[in-house]
Amino acid sequence: MLKSLKFHKNWVIALSISFCFVLLAIVGTGTKSAEAAVDIDPAAIYNIIAKHSGKALDVRNGSSDDGAAIQTWTYNNRGNQQWRIVPTGDGFYKIVAVHSGKVLDVADGSYANGAYINQWSDNGGNNQRWSIEPLGDGSYKITAKHSGKVLDVKNGRTDDPAFLHQWPFQNTDNQKWFLQRAN
Repeated sequence: MLKSLKFHKNWVIALSISFCFVLLAIVGTGTKSAEAAVDIDPAAIYNIIAKHSGKALDVRNGSSDDGAAIQTWTYNNRGNQQWRIVPTGDGFYKIVAVHSGKVLDVADGSYANGAYINQWSDNGGNNQRWSIEPLGDGSYKITAKHSGKVLDVKNGRTDDPAFLHQWPFQNTDNQKWFLQRAN
């Protein structure tokens, strides 16, 4: 009787372990790259629209200078509201302002909550690389590679201008973005 009970116990353990391996093989590990999760055309030009306000990601005053602030502003489809989203080959993207050729950048490579977002010449820094993850409602969260914090409209403001900073993801609409092809 004892041998039979021990056999059944070992059999149940072996079966459970086998089941786990089969389940992992079917489901996978869930580690798709950010690039694979999003259908982005690197040749296309996009407007990036804040879900909470309907306003466009915008380089302040159409500046071409390093350090120019990124804000949301009433949609006008000008070059300072147009962006190319270019894969960097490692599951991340650089987000390039069409009018200046400069990229979205977390100021000074800061890791701090509330660090402002600006444009800067591309230097390959991780503070200039972003993951873009669909949220299931047509919107995306855009996350800085270096800090793991998301593109956030400060204080959820809806007026012009509303400045951007990085902030931990809280699933609020001022952290969600629509990617719409420019006309």
